[in-house]
Amino acid sequence: MGARVPILTYHKIAPITKGTIYPGTFVPPNLFEKHLRLLNRRGFASVSTSNLFDSGLENPILLTFDDGFQDFADNAWPLLQKHGFGALVFLVLNHIGGQNDWDIAVGDKPAPLMNLETIQELAKQGTQFGSHTLSHPRLANLDEEEQRREILAFPELSVNQLPTTCYPYGSYNETTLSIVRSSAIKYGFSTDKGLNDVTTDPVRLKRIAIRHDTSVSALIYKLWRGFRYDR
Repeated sequence: MGARVPILTYHKIAPITKGTIYPGTFVPPNLFEKHLRLLNRRGFASVSTSNLFDSGLENPILLTFDDGFQDFADNAWPLLQKHGFGALVFLVLNHIGGQNDWDIAVGDKPAPLMNLETIQELAKQGTQFGSHTLSHPRLANLDEEEQRREILAFPELSVNQLPTTCYPYGSYNETTLSIVRSSAIKYGFSTDKGLNDVTTDPVRLKRIAIRHDTSVSALIYKLWRGFRYDR
């Protein structure tokens, strides 16, 4: 069966914005660094989508970041490099260089997204990028044609990237999965809880959500729960 791979989900690596309606999407940089130190102590090492299940590592792990916020470049990437970890960032393709309009539409505070120049520079440095659809919709609410338009789009970068996608809000249905399976997309990332191995459906990879209140002890528990109960 091979190694079981935890996939962690982050969004913003930044202090919590006053007035936000989604404090859970923030992880302060000092807490994020504590997470990385813990993972190092526990012997975890980064894998990429090119060797997700065949890295030969005893304790592989993949760190993912949804939406492509500018604070990834400012705060997360320097700490990842410092501690020897890689990352996979999912980009909302019609909003590159813009802001989180899908959050603003429901009353949240604006936050800047990385522009193409920043993304290309990070790609050269080793950051992986995937698609988080064109506009961050709830895919299960769309018809097949709309889903195809949202899903079958990828960032055009100056380096080769394996096509991966991530379902906004964890929303998908059988139409979504059928579209992904019949495309060039290698992996689809959900918000379903648990760990992954070679028997996991590659278009429904499971992840562990990390929030502003995920202390070091809470992260230990989340990892233990994943390995013990696969949730």
